Amino acid sequence: MSKKYDNDFKQMIIALAQSDHHTLASISQDYGVSTATISNWLAADKTDTIQNLSPKDILALQHDMAELRADNDILKKALTILSKRK
Repeated sequence: MSKKYDNDFKQMIIALAQSDHHTLASISQDYGVSTATISNWLAADKTDTIQNLSPKDILALQHDMAELRADNDILKKALTILSKRK
């Protein structure tokens, strides 16, 4: 027999699971929801978030990611140069 949980409860559990302060096991024990159920809710939440992005949002995220990769490359090169100076 499966239990029905309301959306507010699910969102609260998802928020707890996404925080760095709680493990799935501790949430499961504290709230009486199986870790498998919590994992399913997390996967569904991630899918919903990705599916709700517009093509414009996706392009903006890709642009941002390219800029961050370029920044990381510059920082790695700077670290290499600075570490050789010691």
